[in-house]
Amino acid sequence: DILATAQECSIYESIELGGIDADELQNILQKVIGDFKSTYAVFHLSDDITNESNLDFLNAYKTFRKIIFAGDERIANILHRCLHPCSSHIKTTNIDDIYRLLRIFGSTLQRNRLKNVINEYTNTLLNIIENALNEDQILFDEYIKDSSSVWLLSMPKLISHYRWIEQLRQRIYNQIEPLKTIDINIKDNDIYKRILEQEKNIQIKLHNFIENINQQWINLFQKENLLHLNEPLLRKENEYYIVNIKSELATALHEVMRLYQIPNLILSPEIEEFYKQIDRFQQQFIDLDYITKSYRHIYDNVLIIEYPLIREELTTIENNLEKASTIVTFNIDTDSPDFIRRLRTTISDFEARFFKSKSNLDDMQRILKHFLKTALFSRGETRQDPLLIVYEKEDRVLKRNNELRDAGLRLQDILKQNKWLLKADADSDIWKAYVDYVDEIVIESLYEIIEYNLNYLLEESDPTLNKRPLFEVQLILDDLDLRFNPTLEFGSANGLYDIVDTLIGNIFRQAAMLPRLAEHSGQKHYQNDLEEMKELNDRRLKIMERLRDTMKEANDWKEEVEDYSYLWLDDRKEHMRQFLLYGRSLEDYELENREHVKETPPSLIQFQNQIDLFQSIYNDIDSWDQTFLFNSWLRVDARPIKRQLLTLVNKWINL
Repeated sequence: DILATAQECSIYESIELGGIDADELQNILQKVIGDFKSTYAVFHLSDDITNESNLDFLNAYKTFRKIIFAGDERIANILHRCLHPCSSHIKTTNIDDIYRLLRIFGSTLQRNRLKNVINEYTNTLLNIIENALNEDQILFDEYIKDSSSVWLLSMPKLISHYRWIEQLRQRIYNQIEPLKTIDINIKDNDIYKRILEQEKNIQIKLHNFIENINQQWINLFQKENLLHLNEPLLRKENEYYIVNIKSELATALHEVMRLYQIPNLILSPEIEEFYKQIDRFQQQFIDLDYITKSYRHIYDNVLIIEYPLIREELTTIENNLEKASTIVTFNIDTDSPDFIRRLRTTISDFEARFFKSKSNLDDMQRILKHFLKTALFSRGETRQDPLLIVYEKEDRVLKRNNELRDAGLRLQDILKQNKWLLKADADSDIWKAYVDYVDEIVIESLYEIIEYNLNYLLEESDPTLNKRPLFEVQLILDDLDLRFNPTLEFGSANGLYDIVDTLIGNIFRQAAMLPRLAEHSGQKHYQNDLEEMKELNDRRLKIMERLRDTMKEANDWKEEVEDYSYLWLDDRKEHMRQFLLYGRSLEDYELENREHVKETPPSLIQFQNQIDLFQSIYNDIDSWDQTFLFNSWLRVDARPIKRQLLTLVNKWINL
């Protein structure tokens, strides 16, 4: 008895009460727990309970029973205070709250005092359950009146009915089933009998309702949905095709799949057969969706120049699509699955080859666009004011030409692949027209390459855009000949004009490195086409015009330097001899009649004046800049001529 009581009372330690009086009731419960523990603690395992002379144990047991009795009274008080409000608020009481209260006290409710409290509120509990069942009946009646407006979203009609009815059944189960776990005498209770009868009637109504809507759905399915299987697979809208699946058929497929998730549901043989074909239907819809989208993809992207090459294959596909939109149906008894698989395989293969051929043309352009990343001739990037690299022009041209030849071979391979992809006849006119189209793509890319290179030179030689020198020449005195290196004379071999003209020629000659794809054109390469383009020639002429103008400015400056030509042309010894004899240099006419010229030796002042004159010339030349810039892009290195002239002036001074 002690151990059984201890086991029952241990439940109290895990109970936590709620509600308005929670603190007060919890304190009462804690008092019960504390009294029980202190009383139970006096017992020892060594106590001999069979010894009638053991008065200590008997006294302890009597005290234990008194404490337990007092505790039961306190627990009964707690139950009474929790259940009493239910008797006056039956309609608003939540049955789940009562069941929760009874569950947390568990087996302690079998104690006599607590059982009496439960029996006292039995009718109250049953009235609450009866009221809940009445609410269930009202819910069901309202659902039947307007069931069309309460379907669950994204759920077929029949499935929504099943789900709602199942939820109502679960609700009824939760209201009645816990009564079976409570040890109270209610079998002969009139209210309990009414509850059982009411629950039975509701369950019958629910069953009949489900049977009725199930039969309605089966009749509707057999009457309407199966008929849609005899309609064509596809439907044509404008130039395209779409899958001809009716909304009713889609709904039927969805509902049948969901119906098979409901246990213990008996369906008609027609629906059973339909269910067996669901996987087939789903695969057909997937294939047909792919077919229609692929055809649309092809139709929207085919070019006029491509159409003659694919006309035969595309016509075969379109004939099958037309057949699918007029003859072939979803009917289970037809060979539509094989037809759909064959059509998908055909259009998939064609689509892959067709778009690979288009991708190949993009690859051609990408191959040639590689040459737009770097100009054939560009500035060096290793110096602070990099000039155009011309000293390596042969190596740069050779490297670029080799790269273009390799690119040309790749273009030829791609064109051969396209001939295979499009199943074209190399000798047919439609293939030659297609090759001409590809040829134009290559020409456009080459145009961009040459334009890019010419624009580079134009931008770098535009004084409004560029302030850095692009070319450089030196002005030197070469064996009494004042000249530029390289020369700025027009028509001179290896002169700057010839160098720039060669650079531009090499830019255009890039087009000659690609073998002509359109062999039937009679042209071996593309250079002639590019050289005949007015836009490119205009750029070429503009560059050369700028060069001529700039060369003229540099030559004008050279003429100013030639004013000092006496420094290297005149005979210094003869000049000194004349100065010593006559105190000056003789004029040309005086040289012819020198015997008539009176000798007048120079004075010291004249000597000083001569020295000052050449010193002034020295200072003027020494003040020159190291370089001179013309039109911002042609730089003349004046250091050689400056050094040479200063040396000559010193020689004149030191005569």
